Amino acid sequence: MASLTIKGVPAELLAQLKREAAEHRRSLNGEVLHRLEHSVADPATSDVAGATGQYRQATRGRPLTVAERKDLDAEDWLRRVREVRDQLDIQTTTAEIIEARDFGRK
Repeated sequence: MASLTIKGVPAELLAQLKREAAEHRRSLNGEVLHRLEHSVADPATSDVAGATGQYRQATRGRPLTVAERKDLDAEDWLRRVREVRDQLDIQTTTAEIIEARDFGRK
């Protein structure tokens, strides 16, 4: 079986992963593998499938390619983003989004 080394993991992220691994009675490696498997799972079975279903149907469940994304106009993009955002039920401010985007870039 292959292995993977991840460099530059922020201390707080590592601590959170360790806490959640303990809560789920998994090793750190097991927790990371579990999360990776679920993050790359078939999009058609994910929780946001309902929100993006109309787009994913046209592509048979796979994410859009770069070429397909280029064909979307701004209104299509905004509609997709809003549908996914509404499914996530997250309350956040623009400042928080910018801070998250810039985290690690400094």
